[in-house]
Amino acid sequence: MLNVNKIIFKIKEKRYTQEEVANKIGITRVAFINSLKRGDLKASRLVKLAEILEVPVSYFFDEEPAANITVKGNGNVAANNS
Repeated sequence: MLNVNKIIFKIKEKRYTQEEVANKIGITRVAFINSLKRGDLKASRLVKLAEILEVPVSYFFDEEPAANITVKGNGNVAANNS
């Protein structure tokens, strides 16, 4: 499951604003915040986010079986809420 708290923590740790990060991954601050609230980001944006924050993509996920993660046809990554 995508762990939004880890994303927010790492953004603060690196002393970025949410707007700076959003711009670096190619979306608006509002779109970034909405994606975080929904707990989904496109896989390509997660890769960019990992590069910016200098962490592996796996950092953003809780340790759960891969079956709980879905990459949607539109490229979004979402957690299956069972």
